[in-house]
Amino acid sequence: MKGLLLILLAAVATASATTCYKQLASHFNKDIKNRNGFYKYFQGLSDEHWNDALELIDYVTLRGGHLNQITVQFKNGTRRTSDSLSLQNLRLQDERGEKHSLGHALDVTRDLITNIRQLIHKTAAHGTENEDAVLAHFLEEKYTEKYVKKMRELSGFMTVLQSFTTEEEGLALDLFDQYIA
Repeated sequence: MKGLLLILLAAVATASATTCYKQLASHFNKDIKNRNGFYKYFQGLSDEHWNDALELIDYVTLRGGHLNQITVQFKNGTRRTSDSLSLQNLRLQDERGEKHSLGHALDVTRDLITNIRQLIHKTAAHGTENEDAVLAHFLEEKYTEKYVKKMRELSGFMTVLQSFTTEEEGLALDLFDQYIA
């Protein structure tokens, strides 16, 4: 049953990533900013991670677990409970925010991959109270490859954005925005 609690923690972390991606999407869906491609891309990431969180919760309830209030401790020392997920204030550092937002999305995805891998190792460890081979297989099969591909895609986008020079940056960002739409 402890393994099911671990997977609930993954669901809360995934839901937290959803709110981050939703905030990034809303940043690009304004009259001033209006980068429709970035908006659609981040909105898609948000929807995908929301569905992943729901799938994790469904899996836990299918296996006999239940969702009560749980607390998650993040690396930076903050604590969140499952009933008080809140939006963080993101300060996008570059003028338009495109590079910083993709970098932030890459960090969030990397943290999710790290959390999923830690959960897999904890649930796959023989002779521990968290041992649950079925759960470890479920996490490995459903999420590891998908999140690694997403991280690779975001890294590629970052590489492309970093290659733009200042003279061509405006036009290049417009074309890139259309590409990712």
